[in-house]
Amino acid sequence: MRVRSDKPTRNGGYLHALRDDFMSYIPPSQPQPLKQTPKRDDVEKRANFFADLLHHLSLLDVHRENLNHRGLSDDAIDAHGYRSTPNDAAAANIVRTLAHKYDLAGIPGCYRSGDEWRLNFGTWNQGIIIPVCDTRERIRGLMIRRDEANAKPKYVWLSSKDKPDGASPGAPPHFTRVDVARTTGEMVITEGALKSSIISELTGEAVCGVAGVLTFGESFGVDLRRALPELRRVAVAYDADYRTNEAVRRGMTKMRQNLSAAGLSVSVRVWDASAGKGLDDVLAAAKGVTS
Repeated sequence: MRVRSDKPTRNGGYLHALRDDFMSYIPPSQPQPLKQTPKRDDVEKRANFFADLLHHLSLLDVHRENLNHRGLSDDAIDAHGYRSTPNDAAAANIVRTLAHKYDLAGIPGCYRSGDEWRLNFGTWNQGIIIPVCDTRERIRGLMIRRDEANAKPKYVWLSSKDKPDGASPGAPPHFTRVDVARTTGEMVITEGALKSSIISELTGEAVCGVAGVLTFGESFGVDLRRALPELRRVAVAYDADYRTNEAVRRGMTKMRQNLSAAGLSVSVRVWDASAGKGLDDVLAAAKGVTS
């Protein structure tokens, strides 16, 4: 795939036919539009706003207890900046204050309603706010673990997509203990920001949590190496139901191929499903806490 031919592929390689009739099945290569990513100034603006927003919020005792039961210490909970979603009155007061400090246009979760700014919190997304950070510890978005027992989906982004002057955060991955990866050259990759932080807390390892088992771009591995040039080895730790869940299995395969193509050494962490669905569950049970 690294040898040039007249059939370039979407991932930057080249296709070579081993059968004369094979090329008739290959559609002409079409130019692919570049993905729109936030400009650096937008990233910094969003990160500063999110940090300020969290400063105006607090964490309910019931949410702290939930996080404790999942394996996080109080110090870790405070360090990660977890908060509880505000009620309508509190959200209105907070956004009114922040509107004097920031240009809220294009910030996920903020939108204009008439002459006023609003935060897109409501009864449908009440729960625990989880800051999602990049390799430079900048907050790229806020995810919410919904309180509703049977909520589907359980995790949603704070977003104001399709609202006046609103925006979507996209689906950025979350990174914890990046300094460890720079030192050891190793990182664990799992699904979910909260799960990745729990694994990192209980193992001391650098962990990346992608937004979904298949939610990462074709350049994920290359981008990861660019951000962390010291990185050499990655362990993929998707949930144990990859044995029965086709989507999880496909996600694991795609992730392994993506990372390997970027030149990383890839391994997979597996465990008996009876020990827990996710690695966070296994580690928390071993520590004697229940999620």
